[in-house]
Amino acid sequence: MTFYNSPRKGVDSVISIDSSKNILVLTGYNGSGKTRILNMIHESISLVRDYDYQTPYYQWLADIRFAGSSEDIRLRSIKLERNTSPKEGDDEKLNKILSSDKNLKEIFNKANQITSPVKKSDVMRKATDNEVDVICIAGLKGLTSDVDSFKNTVESVLFIDDRLFFSYKRELDELVFDSAPNIDKTLYILINEFISSVAKSAIPKLTKELVETSIKELFDKHLKGLGKKKLESFDKVKDTLKLEFAQKLAHEGMSFVGKSDFFEKINKFFLQTNRTLIWSDRKYFQLKLEDGSEVSWADFSKGEKTLLAIMLITFLYNDRALFIFDEPDLSLHIEWQEMLFPVLREIAPNAQFIIATHSPALILNTSSEQVINLARLGKEAAI
Repeated sequence: MTFYNSPRKGVDSVISIDSSKNILVLTGYNGSGKTRILNMIHESISLVRDYDYQTPYYQWLADIRFAGSSEDIRLRSIKLERNTSPKEGDDEKLNKILSSDKNLKEIFNKANQITSPVKKSDVMRKATDNEVDVICIAGLKGLTSDVDSFKNTVESVLFIDDRLFFSYKRELDELVFDSAPNIDKTLYILINEFISSVAKSAIPKLTKELVETSIKELFDKHLKGLGKKKLESFDKVKDTLKLEFAQKLAHEGMSFVGKSDFFEKINKFFLQTNRTLIWSDRKYFQLKLEDGSEVSWADFSKGEKTLLAIMLITFLYNDRALFIFDEPDLSLHIEWQEMLFPVLREIAPNAQFIIATHSPALILNTSSEQVINLARLGKEAAI
């Protein structure tokens, strides 16, 4: 990954990634650019998916390489302040400049001389960030089949300031985060997805048994309810049984949620505090205390909510997304910080994580971490 003009003005910041490691950890003092880089990565992927994720950062150029089937896929993106009137043909010029093989400084300077495009392309959008007009462009280069597949499937999940951001449009997110974000809103979204995901995965296991045992039971119940009344038409009986079966299937699916192996993973943390995370069909996630009492997820501590959110994100999207976490250690006890990376790798062993942190307790607890101190980027061309 190479970033020009950000976080260091006028120069390349090169991060050479060790492909044998799947956890990239960015450290460095406040202001070294950790959060800025996370946002640039996520915005670049969002541009490819034609989704409007707007960071407050602009005047940057990113060059990110992804592994393809036989050669790398190059994702190059740029975000510039728009300060001149648009001219016809500007969009074609910008795309041509961005796809050239010149060094990033030349590309940035040439693009910076071009005005905003007259019309959008499938890899271009216009936006307004903090009352500054900006233009964002992204382009992909690689084998055609790899590029097409990448555009349709690449996903990134950004967890920052208690809020979830995805690289594609999600209606529920926009409704829930219509007002100020907080961890409870994030958990509301994740809990709904958890129910849907686990219940859906349970249906194939439940269906065979339910079909074999429940249809006859429901039909007998229906006949008994009729008594001496005349049997309705076949279509009416079929519709009634279909509704009752769907309701029973939904109930069985919900009860299956509490049997998910997610609880085994997360309870490695909670058992250290003599608590156990359990599932209630009515109250969802609860913590069972030593005295037998139960605490609803809405009343968890900030650290407990943060842990639950991080674990749910990883469990739900496991090996299909790039996970980008900004300081996930905040509010977590030191022992939980030490456990976090090993458990995340258990849940999503093949996923790529990019994580910013100030915590020494979070890192070097697995053999899969590559740690980069961004404060050294000003001293070394590559790390």
